Amino acid sequence: MDKLSSAYAGAAISVAPLNKSAGILNKTIESMAAGVAVVGFSGVFEGMPVQSGVHCLSGDSYRELGAHIATLLGNNDLRQLIASNGRRLAEQQYAWPAKARQYEAMYEGAKELALG
Repeated sequence: MDKLSSAYAGAAISVAPLNKSAGILNKTIESMAAGVAVVGFSGVFEGMPVQSGVHCLSGDSYRELGAHIATLLGNNDLRQLIASNGRRLAEQQYAWPAKARQYEAMYEGAKELALG
């Protein structure tokens, strides 16, 4: 697909059906940043400051993921709330300005330790 933004614009939800975050973490963050509600295995969100039911819906079985998908597809208000909270999290934690602040703090800490 040439433009993922077109796909995200037409998506009701994004599903991360893998139970490890490796290789799918960036797509998960990208989905959140695009304002799409995300459903995934708990392992997909490892290392992310997310709360299931607030920023995403997570589960530990395919049955649970299926139930979450059905819930979001049937509840527009909840889907929009999860999407909005996920987008806000992506902007606050993973957008370039947020990452720049994190790196600056890391470098300042290293500098202070190095210079005593």
